[in-house]
Amino acid sequence: MIFCGHVSQNAPSASRQPAASPIGFPGRFLVRAFACLAVMLLGVCWPAAASAQSIIWTIDDCPHTPGTAAALVEGGTRAHPTLLGNVSITCDDMRLNADEVTGVRDSATNALHITAKGNVVFIEGGTRISAERLEFDVKTKTGTFYVASGQLALLVGKSTSTAAAKRLDSSLFGGQEPDAYFRGDLIEKLGPNQYRITHGIFTTCVQPTPRWVLTGTTATITLHEHAVIHNAVLRVKGVPVFYSPIMYYPVKGSDRTSGFLLPNYGTSSIRGFTLNNAFFWALNRSQDVTFYHSWYAKLGQGLGTEYHFITDPTSQGDVKSNLVLQKEQVSADGTQITAPSDREFDIVGSLSQALSQNVRLQANVNYASSLVTQQLLQQNISSFTQRTRTIAANVYGTWGRYRVSGQTQILDTFYGTTDADRYGHLPSVAFSMAQATIGHIPIYFGMNANYDDIVHYPLLGSSTNIGLRRLDLKPAVRAPIGKLTFLQVNTSASWEFTDWSQSLDATGAQVKVPISRRVFDLRAQVVGPILTRVFDTPGSGYAEKFKHVFAPVFTVDRVSAIDNFANIVQLDNTDNIVGGVTSLTYGLSNTLSAKRRTASGDSVSSQILDVEINQTYYSDPTASIADAQYPSNFRTGVPGSFSPIAITTTAAPTSLLNSNVRIEYSWQHSAIQAISAGGGVRTSTAVINASWTRSFLPTSFGTGTATTPPPVPTEVTHALNVSTTIKAPDNHIGVNWSWNYDFLNHYMLQQQFSFYLSSQCCGVAANLQTVSIPASGSFAATNDRRFTISFTLAGIGSFANPLGAFGQGR
Repeated sequence: MIFCGHVSQNAPSASRQPAASPIGFPGRFLVRAFACLAVMLLGVCWPAAASAQSIIWTIDDCPHTPGTAAALVEGGTRAHPTLLGNVSITCDDMRLNADEVTGVRDSATNALHITAKGNVVFIEGGTRISAERLEFDVKTKTGTFYVASGQLALLVGKSTSTAAAKRLDSSLFGGQEPDAYFRGDLIEKLGPNQYRITHGIFTTCVQPTPRWVLTGTTATITLHEHAVIHNAVLRVKGVPVFYSPIMYYPVKGSDRTSGFLLPNYGTSSIRGFTLNNAFFWALNRSQDVTFYHSWYAKLGQGLGTEYHFITDPTSQGDVKSNLVLQKEQVSADGTQITAPSDREFDIVGSLSQALSQNVRLQANVNYASSLVTQQLLQQNISSFTQRTRTIAANVYGTWGRYRVSGQTQILDTFYGTTDADRYGHLPSVAFSMAQATIGHIPIYFGMNANYDDIVHYPLLGSSTNIGLRRLDLKPAVRAPIGKLTFLQVNTSASWEFTDWSQSLDATGAQVKVPISRRVFDLRAQVVGPILTRVFDTPGSGYAEKFKHVFAPVFTVDRVSAIDNFANIVQLDNTDNIVGGVTSLTYGLSNTLSAKRRTASGDSVSSQILDVEINQTYYSDPTASIADAQYPSNFRTGVPGSFSPIAITTTAAPTSLLNSNVRIEYSWQHSAIQAISAGGGVRTSTAVINASWTRSFLPTSFGTGTATTPPPVPTEVTHALNVSTTIKAPDNHIGVNWSWNYDFLNHYMLQQQFSFYLSSQCCGVAANLQTVSIPASGSFAATNDRRFTISFTLAGIGSFANPLGAFGQGR
């Protein structure tokens, strides 16, 4: 039996034999003649559509659905059947369409070989091949296509059925269907999931003339795994841009596939021409690692790795490292070494891992061996301006209101290119008990306890360590008074005991003599009377109603005297408490809220304006410089009985707009001591942010005389930062611009312009940056102009420069 299956109702069949007739020879002759004439007339008069009906067959050489029709042969013999007229043959998930199909049964192996001609279309799973001719072995499902082209659907999962697997994310392919296209003089089907193409092309572009193609002498495609192309040439717009004797292209059934990423190119005043390559290795569904190599024509080479893992939504981590192999640089005449050969590295990473239901591990590292190399190579603004490096790990557990943690941390702060201050905890152990009521009494009790083994090197690299061991215990109680809605009164009291392993003697020298301190802190805060008014505005197109809340705030704080303050080693805020001080903080709070309807029709109340003003009086002026509420005093260290008047304004009239302003006004000098302002606009097509800061040294203010003008205030900081992103609604094109200017030193820190375009199966991104690098080490002050360009092809990933190109963070 060659074929078994069914035929459409109107399809004639040579296997149907006429039944015996009782009519004699003349009668039988007339009947047959009449039947032939009728068939001829029917063939002439029948509509053309009937002659185009498909002959649908099911091959019995493969498993098929039970209940199919009896075997039959359309033409030829049972051993050599021939099918004519838009034939369609099915076998499981395989389907073959052709104008003519001839089958040959091998008498020795009983294997069925099919030859198909004319408009051949072969479909199996997500693979579709069109050819002029096909020779196919039904048993092994192997064959050869002549002058053929094909299409491969890139699916998630290894299923060969498009119904059983979903396609890859179309955003990886410029919004088009995630398919791979190929054609060749010869396409051989080597097995159920493997094809070989001879003298062909491979692309993921759907256009009649693809924007990019990979050509090769031979290419072997393993479905949902990979394509290996020999003598591969990448052509973009018909122009050859890249050659490789062998190329591996992943078509694995997964959103994450291993392989080489497209390189990006660049140039720099300091580094010269740059070429960055990367290999992405998908270890499994939850881990991947990327290897980087960078070549700098002037500077040398760079090697890097980046590892990511995620085991569950609360356990994940990443680490990135770079090693720069800097070559020796000489002057233009070759007589002077301008920069020696060197090896520098940096490592950045974070970890958050659940160790049990209640215990977690967190760690982070941001460490660079050389601040100079970081400034020369990093392209991200926050990275090349960073003056610190840190290594930290923390294990903590929470059980109800109790929390225990153990931490180690090292923090280096640079105040030059090589000089730095090191401060750390090796280790720090903390215990806390969150405040809760004592029985049914409305009094809350809580406690904090800390043990620190502190290391502190004022000059990194020296043997002078002024660190020490410290134990700090602080229980506290809080008692709210009254339950009036318009008046809130809170009182609290705490007792703090601190013990240090070292102290300062009468000359100010640090000695290994223990010292302890006991401090009582009593605090009372009054908020109110709170005045509230609601304005109904049903006719307003902005909001249904507004709510204004006005409240004065008063806080009184009394810290007991500390007799041995001068003998305490001052390392951080725990040590800097000034005793015997009464402070009074007073201020006003104004809040305006609006009740507005959202796009879904719900009414939502949101704060659109908040204005707060406050000031603090200190009975001891020394306490003012230890008060972090006022950064200008805290930063400059100038004591005073009164703090600046702080005015803070935050506005968010819509979800698209936001702004904030903070002013610290020195009433003693009638001048603004510090001011900062920022804001942003966020829409579906644009994001704009800006921030500006300026501060002065309080002691530089003066009034002048009739003949002498007042002195010019000494600026401490003055900077402006701007960033803008504009993109099309479908995000296929966009631009980014950022600008950072230091008015204090009168130079532009950096300006960066980025552009990206993604059009169907192609994309390009370019970055132009100008950076002002101060004189450091062997390098003189210079402006480094950097340009980087990267291409993307549908299904072939690209990457950002590992040192922060295209505005990427570290």
